[in-house]
Amino acid sequence: MASNISRRAFVARAATAASALTLPTLANPAPISSRNLAPKDSDKEVLDLAIVGAGISRIYSGWRLVTADPASLRILGRPVSTGRPLRVAVFEGSQRVGGRLLSARAPDLAAICDLGGMRFASSHKRVVSLINELKLPNHGFYTSHPQNHALLRGQHLRVSDLNNPALLPYRLTPAEQECVRKNGSNVLIQCALIKLLPGLAELHGDELFTYLQTAEVDGTPLYQHGLWNLLARTMSSEARSLVQATIGFDELGFNWNAVDLLMQYLLHTPDVTFHALDGGYDALPWVLQRKFESAGGEVLQGAWLDGLSPQTLPDGSVGVELHFAGECPAVKARAVIWRCQGGR
Repeated sequence: MASNISRRAFVARAATAASALTLPTLANPAPISSRNLAPKDSDKEVLDLAIVGAGISRIYSGWRLVTADPASLRILGRPVSTGRPLRVAVFEGSQRVGGRLLSARAPDLAAICDLGGMRFASSHKRVVSLINELKLPNHGFYTSHPQNHALLRGQHLRVSDLNNPALLPYRLTPAEQECVRKNGSNVLIQCALIKLLPGLAELHGDELFTYLQTAEVDGTPLYQHGLWNLLARTMSSEARSLVQATIGFDELGFNWNAVDLLMQYLLHTPDVTFHALDGGYDALPWVLQRKFESAGGEVLQGAWLDGLSPQTLPDGSVGVELHFAGECPAVKARAVIWRCQGGR
């Protein structure tokens, strides 16, 4: 294979290959039919919970709910008193689970290409706990190398050059130059923040989270400040441009509330390590699908939600009836997990 394949060509090949993955796949559920999903009057045909969409959070929720102790479960505040596991089905419009987690191998490339989520951090405690529980093999993920390329304002540099303010095409203040010289451009945000919030310097993990929730600037809670409104007090516009060009996370360039963005930024402190799943990140929802179905849950693909309406159920309680486009029949449920996309 030619070694000078462009990034655009690589992504195009990987996207094409996504429809014919060479990774191991789970068998698709049986095609939807009126025989197994036709609505009936019997209470036994009513789902306890319908989940719309088979992204990672929803396939995970389905698995946890069907394997939970029925005595401890409530649906919309009502206890499930039958003592049986919940009847849960996940309805997915596409032909795969995982949502924005999608892994593939492009033609002629041995490495797995993650087209969505690609890694997890040691500071992502819930994700780490889940991956350990499922015993999914993983390996270290290296985010940078001194010889990686950086193109800044038309100047070709290496990552190792980002610690040398004399090489950077930005007019930094003397204090900013010293910060870059010691720690690199990625730490400019932290250098600016410590001037505003000195308590940040030594905090990590839960202590850092607690501090950010209660911190104030000029008597106003930190979460009511936009991050870049704060940074503008102690950071030059040139330093901001340098950070936004080199930090690698687009959302850190937005003026969202300071607590949320600082938690994202400070998760990447020197003691944090990154990891990737050996089989690609979509191995996680595949395994969850298998466990969900083994526990009695059902995943139905090709089921696009068309609408839902209140429905009186056979036991007299009020639930919902879900209507789907195409041949999928309507389904009754006591409750539904569904995220309504904005503008739709």
